[in-house]
Amino acid sequence: MRKNKALRKLGYFKDREGMYSRYINEQNNWNSHLKNTKRSIISSSETKNKNLCVILGSGWLLDIPIDELSNMFKKIILVDVTHPKQIVHFVRRYDNVELIEKEITQISNVFFSFIKGKNNSATELLNLIEEKNDFGLGNIINEADFVVSANLVTQLSVFFQEYLTKKKLFSEDVINKFSAKIQKNHLDNLPENKTCLIVDSKQRNYNLKNNLIAETERSYTNLPTKKLKNKWQWDFDLKGNFKHNEKVYFDVKYFDV
Repeated sequence: MRKNKALRKLGYFKDREGMYSRYINEQNNWNSHLKNTKRSIISSSETKNKNLCVILGSGWLLDIPIDELSNMFKKIILVDVTHPKQIVHFVRRYDNVELIEKEITQISNVFFSFIKGKNNSATELLNLIEEKNDFGLGNIINEADFVVSANLVTQLSVFFQEYLTKKKLFSEDVINKFSAKIQKNHLDNLPENKTCLIVDSKQRNYNLKNNLIAETERSYTNLPTKKLKNKWQWDFDLKGNFKHNEKVYFDVKYFDV
């Protein structure tokens, strides 16, 4: 599948490559987070029927216990915009794993058509998002016994948020509302009682002397707090590469929804 031009403009593919490079550089610091994520997915999966498992935004599979899930479920579907060549090769060892390429926000192309227009309003921007779209996967989501959204929901909005902020096309309040609607739409489309949801909900930045200098919410919509199962800290970047000369930590929450 050819790379989506709109997503390339948004920096999606550059970010994906950067994510793997950051993992290589921060591997020891990420281990605890990755173990917690995998452990949460397995825990959530144990109470579900075992026919079809769908992983949304599967990426590099760094946080997905693919071996265990493949042994538990009759079929696994990995969904992402495109799959890294290394992953395409890697999953050939599994007879029950299928790859699907889909941009699950379903808005990247219409977003740029909107941006090219004239006199675009904030209302029109917010209306780009269809409230019920099943991630463009149709019956796959309805038929799934288990759906995983791991460290994904904030990523769905961040590319649009950063693009609109950089281009100064709308106010910060409008951009935040747009981000909130993208995230809320994702949460609303997750099947009830079948989903493992893991969200990096807050970002904390420290200087190299370990003094807190910024704390930012990454979740712009309400999370299902009554279904919170666990939470932990992700030591995302302790070498000052993601933010120059700053250490970055994420607060992560696991919900069984």
